Formats: sequence, C-alpha cells, structure tokens
Amino acid sequence: MKILFILLLMIGATVLYGYPAYQLHQAEKRERLSYKHIPSNVVAHRFDRIGGLTARGELLNQYPHFMIYIMFLEYEGKEPPKGTMEKLFEDCESLNTLKNAAPLRRQAALNITEQDHITFKYQVKNKFGDVLLEHQQVMAECPNFIELKNYQPPKEETDHFNNPPPISPQKIAELEAKERKAENGY
Repeated sequence: MKILFILLLMIGATVLYGYPAYQLHQAEKRERLSYKHIPSNVVAHRFDRIGGLTARGELLNQYPHFMIYIMFLEYEGKEPPKGTMEKLFEDCESLNTLKNAAPLRRQAALNITEQDHITFKYQVKNKFGDVLLEHQQVMAECPNFIELKNYQPPKEETDHFNNPPPISPQKIAELEAKERKAENGY
C-alpha cells in the first residue's frame, strides 16, 4: 500500500512540475520552426525609404543567421547615407513586440534567441554594388533583451483585459444621452 501511495505521489509530482516544462519545450519547438520557415529572397519592404533614398532589401534565411542585403538604387556615394545605422538598430526595438505576446510564447522566443544566438547580418551597398557598411547584431546582446526576460505585464492592464472596469452611472447616462441625440438628429 505504501509503495502504491509513493508511486502515485511521484506520478502526481511529475505531472504537476513536468507539464509546464513540457509546454515551454513545445513552444520553443514551434518558435524555432516558424523562424526556420521564413522564406529566403523576400524583398524587405521596410527598407523602401532610408534617408529619403529608394532602397531594395533582400533577406537570406540561414537560421539562426539572417542576412539582409540592402542596395540603394540611386545612391552613388562611398559612405552610407545618414539614417542607415538608425534603421539597422531598429531590430533591437522589434524585440519589444514580445511584450504583447502571451507569457509562454514570449519566454520561448527569448529562450531560443539566447540559446541559438539568433543573429542579423546587414550589408549595405550603393547602386554600383560597392559595400558601404556591414553590421552584425546578435539579438541576445540587444540592450532591451534583459529587460524583456524580466518583463511582467502591468497588473492593471491584465485586470482590464480579463475584467473590464465598471462604468459609472454618470458615464452610462452620458452615453445614453449621446445615443438619443444621435437618433433624434439634434
């Protein structure tokens, strides 16, 4: 009888503590797979205008390395145009979109970003094909990465999402008055 009780206790503990780890592992697999299936040779539309110049960008996916080639179609200079570096560093800012993700997805994305050393490599060229700039950004080294690992959604936002705040009787009366006014046309 004692052996059965201990066996049930061990199975219960495994399920209780093992299932969240299993869920995280599955979410990491899904994230990794979605990153691997980003198609290569896609024109990156966000580079259409940099510093007022027309540019064409192409993405090469060699997971965990993403190469982005940017070619200015009209620019003939030997130095990168102003605003190029600022545009490239927006990748670190793109991590902030994970704040809106579900906690499990956010944790999975941050884990694989760190474990797989996801890297963006940029090469910027002028219209003649001369290399103006090369830049590499390891996403786990972004300044906001540690902040995102420790991110907790504000309590009030979570409460408002799950339980909207009650509307005061005065506000209800104002909304009804506006509705009547709209129906009557005055």
